[in-house]
Amino acid sequence: MKKSRILAYALGPVGGGFFSIISVPLMARIFDVEDIGRLSVLLVAINLSTLFFCLGLDQAFVREYHECKDKASLLITATIPGLLFLCIAGVVLMAIDAELFSRVLFNKAAASISGLFFVCLIFSYLSRFLSLLLRMQERAIAYSFSQLLSKALLLAIVGAYLLVEPPYTLLMLLSAQAAALGLTAVVFAWNTREYWCVNLIKSFDAKVLKSLLEYGAPLILAGLISWGVNSIGILSLRVSSDYEQLGIFSVATSFAAVVTILASVFNTIWSPLVFKWHSEGVDLARVHSIAQQLAIVIGILVCFAGSMGWTLSYILPAEYRSVMTIFTGCILAPMFYTLSEVTGIGIAVAKKTKYAIYVAFAALVFGLGLAAVLVPSLGALGAMYANLGAYWLFFVLRTEISARLLSAMPRKGIYLNSVVIIFFVVIYSLVLDRGMPKFGGAVAISFGLAYLFFFQSSIKAIFRYFVKHRPPAGG
Repeated sequence: MKKSRILAYALGPVGGGFFSIISVPLMARIFDVEDIGRLSVLLVAINLSTLFFCLGLDQAFVREYHECKDKASLLITATIPGLLFLCIAGVVLMAIDAELFSRVLFNKAAASISGLFFVCLIFSYLSRFLSLLLRMQERAIAYSFSQLLSKALLLAIVGAYLLVEPPYTLLMLLSAQAAALGLTAVVFAWNTREYWCVNLIKSFDAKVLKSLLEYGAPLILAGLISWGVNSIGILSLRVSSDYEQLGIFSVATSFAAVVTILASVFNTIWSPLVFKWHSEGVDLARVHSIAQQLAIVIGILVCFAGSMGWTLSYILPAEYRSVMTIFTGCILAPMFYTLSEVTGIGIAVAKKTKYAIYVAFAALVFGLGLAAVLVPSLGALGAMYANLGAYWLFFVLRTEISARLLSAMPRKGIYLNSVVIIFFVVIYSLVLDRGMPKFGGAVAISFGLAYLFFFQSSIKAIFRYFVKHRPPAGG
C-alpha cells in the first residue's frame, strides 16, 4: 500500500481523535456522568444490532466485490435484506411497546429515546455497507472525510448546547449522536450515489443473495463473539454496577482510543502487508523482530501515559477523577490486540481462521468470569482489569497457535514484557485508587526509565530505522 494511501486512511482516525480530545471533556462537563454512561450503552447496542442485522452479508459483500461485474447489483442485494429485517423488527417492537428500547438500555421510560435509538440503528446499518464500498474502491480520502464530518458535527452540536440554559438532558445527548450518525450516512450515500440510485427491484438478485448468505451467515457467530470481547467492560458494568461507573469507564476508553489511533491504522495495513510478503516469498522472520520491537514500544507508551495521567484531572470534572486510575489499562488492552495482529499472523497466513473463533470465545469467557468477580466490588476498575485480562489471553492464545501453524517465534521475552507491563498497570491503578496520584506518577516514570535502560539497544535500533526511512527534506 502506498504511503499516500496510508496517510489518507489515517486522516479519519487522526482527525477524529483531534475532535474527540475536545468533545469528550466538553460532554463530560455539561452532561451528567450517568448520561455519558448511557451514551456508551447506546454505542455498544448499535454495534451489536448492526452486526446482527447485517446477517453476515457485509462480509460476503467484501469477499465477492472484486469477482462481481455488477457492483451496484451486489450492493443492493447485500444491503436490502438486512435493512428490511431491521425496519420490520423495529416497527413491530415499537408498536408493541414504544418505550421498550429506552427501558432496557437506559432504564428510562421514554418513547422519544426509543425512537432515537431506532433511527441511529438505520443510519449505522446504511453507513456500514456504504463505507465498505468506499473501502473496496480504495477511496481513502472520501472514507476519512466522512468520518471527520461526523466527529466535527458532534462537537459542533455539543458546543451549541452551551448557548442554551441547562439542564442538558439525555435526549439532547442522544440527539447529537443521532445527528452525527445521520450526517455520516448522508455523506457516504452521496459519495456512492451512482451505485444505489438504480432500480432497486431490477438490481436485486435472489441467486446472488443465496450465495452471499451461504458465506456470510456462519460468520455472524464469529462477529458476535468478537463484539462480546470488545464490550466486556461496558456489558459487565451495565449488569453489575451503575451508570456513573459506566460513564467513568466510557470516558477513559475514549481518551485511550485517542492515544491508540496509530495502532488502529497499523491494524488496517498490517495483514495485507504480510500477505504480500508471503506471496513474494519474503522470509517472515522479520515478523519476529517487529513483534519484539512493538512490545517494547507498547511498554514505553503505557509508562509515558501513566506519567502524564495527572493532566486528566485538569481536563475533566472532579467526578471523573477515577478516569486517571484506569486510563493506562484502557490503553494497554487494545494494544495487546495490536500486538496479537503481529504475533498471531500465522493463523491468517495458514488460512486456519476457525482458530480465531476459538481464541475469541476463550477470551470472552475468561473476561466475563473476571468481570463477574471484580466489577460488583471495584466498578470501573474491575471492568478495566477484566478487559485487560481478556485481551492478554487473546494475545497469548493467538501467538501460541500461530507459532504452531507457521513458524516458532521467540516468545518468552514478549510474554515476560507483557506480564511486567500488566504488573505496572495494576500497581499504578491501585496507587491512584488510594488517592496518591503523585506517587503513581513516580511509579510510571520509574518503570519508564527502567524500560529505557533494559531495552536501550532495541530502542536505538527502532530509532535508526525511522531515521533511515524518513522522507527527504522538502518532499
